[in-house]
Amino acid sequence: MSEPAMGAFLHFRVINILQIVCLLTVGCSVFAEEKKPKEAVIELTVDNYIPDWPGHPVTENINQFVSSHSNVVIRPFSNLKLPGAAGSDTTKLMAFAGGIAPDLVKIWWHENETYMRQGFTMPLTEFIGRDEDGDGYISDQEAKWEGWSKIPHNIRVAATVDGQPYGIPTGLAITAIIYRRDLVREITGKDDPPRTWDDFFLICQKLTEKSKRDADGTLRKGRKGFYVDMEPFRWLPWLWSAGGQEMVQVRINPQTKKAYEFPKEVFNPKDPETGEDLSKIKPEWKATFASEFEVDGKKESNE
Repeated sequence: MSEPAMGAFLHFRVINILQIVCLLTVGCSVFAEEKKPKEAVIELTVDNYIPDWPGHPVTENINQFVSSHSNVVIRPFSNLKLPGAAGSDTTKLMAFAGGIAPDLVKIWWHENETYMRQGFTMPLTEFIGRDEDGDGYISDQEAKWEGWSKIPHNIRVAATVDGQPYGIPTGLAITAIIYRRDLVREITGKDDPPRTWDDFFLICQKLTEKSKRDADGTLRKGRKGFYVDMEPFRWLPWLWSAGGQEMVQVRINPQTKKAYEFPKEVFNPKDPETGEDLSKIKPEWKATFASEFEVDGKKESNE
């Protein structure tokens, strides 16, 4: 073979080998891509998840989670509907007995240990941690999940059974007694609330008045010194009627660094001094009963 012919042959062989290598490389790449395992689909049934209620806190959190985890499918739990059933707990327990209970279940804290003892719930130790020093709850140092540090101490204790966590709170409730300072002032001469139960009962007794009927038959309703309502939201109209607000939004003008409070229903707040639009500023929500109002021409406060 002549030298030019030999050169052409070697050139062809090199190109041919390169083509084979390229084909092998591409083939391996495609093969590897085909063999790449897909993420397994995870299906969960969640109690208190209401897809038709987008504004519900549970629904909002679940939708946000699913948007970044495409392999997770969340379905709402639909408990059994029985005529005359005693309540949701009854049908929920029947779901456990029938093996169709939700993967995530909402329970009251006082039920936590009972559900665990009955074998209905599993510990969250893998995700949260364990009480290693035996003090009854999982401290910040023992926790794996950073969100655990934001949970109040007494709630951590309620969530922990035998050193292991069996739940996390979805909300906090506050028990409180509210009082009208003008009525307390009527009895004690001061605005200060009672400091002992004896003082409390004494004020309630003195404030209590029986209904009376005038000589002409007019009924004058009496007054209750103390009222207990199982639905605490019903006291809100009392607060509103006195000019108070249960919650306000606080927005800070980034230019002046001044903070302004607005009623919760205001959706287009403006700086009262400069007129600047503050609607795009992220609000901070403040629970307050301290809004001022006027009584007999004098400024009062619910604080």
